[in-house]
Order: sequence, then C-alpha cells, then structure tokens
Amino acid sequence: MAREHETPWSISISQLSLKAGQTQTIDNEVMPAPSGIGDDLVGIPEGTDVTVRGMLESLSDGILFTGTISAPFDSECARCLEPIHETLTVSPVTFFTYESEAGSGSGAKSGSGANEEVDILAEQDETEDTYPLNPQSIYLNMESLIRDSLAQALPLQPLDREDCLGLCPQCGLNLNENPDHKHEVVNIQWAALEGLKAQLEAEAGASGSGADGDGTNGADGANDDGTDGADAQK
Repeated sequence: MAREHETPWSISISQLSLKAGQTQTIDNEVMPAPSGIGDDLVGIPEGTDVTVRGMLESLSDGILFTGTISAPFDSECARCLEPIHETLTVSPVTFFTYESEAGSGSGAKSGSGANEEVDILAEQDETEDTYPLNPQSIYLNMESLIRDSLAQALPLQPLDREDCLGLCPQCGLNLNENPDHKHEVVNIQWAALEGLKAQLEAEAGASGSGADGDGTNGADGANDDGTDGADAQK
C-alpha cells in the first residue's frame, strides 16, 4: 500500500477498530468546501467552512457514516432578487465499503456482511451513495461525500420565503413590501377604440362650444334691434 497522505477532508480512523460494532464520534469537524458544489449563481464557493457532525460505525465490510453536513448558503431570491443568507444542512447516511482484495473497488461483500449492512441501512433514511475505502486506510476522506451531498441539496430556484410574491412585472416594485400594489390594466385590443372615442368626444365638445357662441351673439343682436325700435317709437 502506497503511503497515505492526509487531506483537508481526512478524518483519522486509526482508533476505530475493524471489529464490527465499534463507533467513533465526529464532533463539529470543520473542513473547506471542495470545488464543484453548484455554480456562481446557486452554489457554495470553494473553501467555505463546512461543519461535519455525526458518528462512524465499523461494519464487517466497511464503515457507516451517519450525521449532518452544514454549510452557509448565500444567494439571491429568484423572484424578488433579495439576498439570501441561510445554512444548508443535509443528513446523509453513507457507507464507505472496503475495496476487494483484487483492488477492483467494487466493494464485493460476504453474505453475512451484506445482510448486516442491509439491516442497518433499512432502518434509516439512507442515500444510495457508497464510496470505496481501502481496508488498510488510517484516514476516511470526506471530500466526495461533502460535494455530492451539498450539491444535491442546492435549490433549483432559491427563494427568500416560500410565499414570495416577487416583483411587479410593470414597475419592479417589491410586492412583499407592497402587497396591495397594482396597476390599471388596459386591454390593448381596445386601446385604438379608446383613442378614437376620446377624439370624437373632444370634437363634439368643440362643436358645442361654437354653437353656444353663435346663439349668444344672435340674441344680443335681437335685443339691440328691439331696444332701438322701442326707443324710436317713444
């Protein structure tokens, strides 16, 4: 076996007996986030502090990890564009299976070992992931488990709240802060007729004003003539 090198994601298992049933606690182990967890828009940047808690249990054909993996998640709401700052936590149940003696990494199991693993995993909310582990290893590498678990837990569309109302499609106002906000909507199919109606009403109003002016002048003229006639008779 080649010399084993410790990595930032290594957990020492040198004290964990290969005898089935032995356990080891992982208490708030902080590791850097590996690369490849999402992207720049929805993801966890490389190097972000990731906290691992849980328990390792030695089985006949490998080591079972049960616990939680947590990391800060910073993003932007897909509806209202407000910033999101929260903690993303996953609870994987994962089996690190011993590689076969041939080194194929297929994780072949003996009958009794397979039954033991099935009995334990059947009682828990397990993931389907298994990772190879050399029986002679003194370190358990958590890099792939951290990457896979957090990447699968990333939301497709981050929301700052489940019932986020988003932004007004017309003016961009945040509807969460102004839930009663609305615009008067005009049906564009009738917009041309509305314009024609306004034009006709304006023209009708102008014509009415002209008629009123002529009637007034005529009445004034008649009054003038009547007055003059009456004065002449006197």
